[in-house]
Amino acid sequence: MIFLQVEINKQHITLYIKNNVDDLKEQKDFYISEIKSDSTELSKLKNDSEEQEKFAREKFLMKKDNGDIFIIKEKIE
Repeated sequence: MIFLQVEINKQHITLYIKNNVDDLKEQKDFYISEIKSDSTELSKLKNDSEEQEKFAREKFLMKKDNGDIFIIKEKIE
């Protein structure tokens, strides 16, 4: 009886660890792709003044001297 209980617990723990490892592998793949994407964007920002200007306008709502900014918010019902 004790042997059976130990074996069941061992299988349960093994399954839990396997699922946890699979989840961690998915997270790793996600973060690797995010790092690649961010590295590409950072490279563009470092080397292209037009990209810097576009980034500033989009992220910090900055505008050109002769431009206007329109902020559109969706109505939540």
